[in-house]
Amino acid sequence: MPVFALFPSDEAADRALCVKALGELRRLGSADALDAWRSRPGELFTSSAAADASAAAVTAARLGIKTSVFDAASLPVPPPPEALVKAEATDEGVRLYRKSVKDFFPYAGFSAFSAGVLEEAPPSANPQRPGAQLEEAIKKTLGSPPAAPASPAARPAKETAFYLDFLTREGARFRLRWDEADYSWLGKKKEYSSMENFRLTLEELHAFSFGRIPVTAAFTALRTRAPLAPFRLRDLDAFDFNLRWLLAVTRT
Repeated sequence: MPVFALFPSDEAADRALCVKALGELRRLGSADALDAWRSRPGELFTSSAAADASAAAVTAARLGIKTSVFDAASLPVPPPPEALVKAEATDEGVRLYRKSVKDFFPYAGFSAFSAGVLEEAPPSANPQRPGAQLEEAIKKTLGSPPAAPASPAARPAKETAFYLDFLTREGARFRLRWDEADYSWLGKKKEYSSMENFRLTLEELHAFSFGRIPVTAAFTALRTRAPLAPFRLRDLDAFDFNLRWLLAVTRT
């Protein structure tokens, strides 16, 4: 049985208005509506009944949001990303560097640039991080008391992380993380801040491509120094889902 999913027809739709519509359509409070949006951005409403989806579209229109209905199973699924160490924008295209491989794609070879703003627990707050078990083993050998278990109510502090995905028309996807990238290609423009260098990368990509490549709203917000709070997502799964939304409403 198909499931019909209602999405804003524009990935750059006003986030506050979208969350309000999601809450009304699903009968959720503001906090739960925001949490649902950050987990599956764009998905305002789902139903196995086409009539319910159509009625939801009417309600969204009343609130000022133009929407599109998709069969949830038909939403584009991008390939798994390959990690990048550097993305160098030039006037002709982008050089993408993996650990041992360098690729070059002209701007016409890209179908989307997807930037994301995520909330992540820092590595030090992850009890399963590499080395954590070794630390405990050393303490045990030395006779030191083991670390006290974390309080069930305690939540690790979150930090903001920034990602950029390059999706090619050939069907490949490459991912750059803001604090693990080599920005040496920026030359004299290079700053001390990884965040600013990441923003400059987006600026160069936009300028050299003449803004002709579909981008996420977060890409534009980061590039233009707009407030980022409306674009924060729960995790990388939500980031991937946001890309599926962008591809669904921009595919031709």
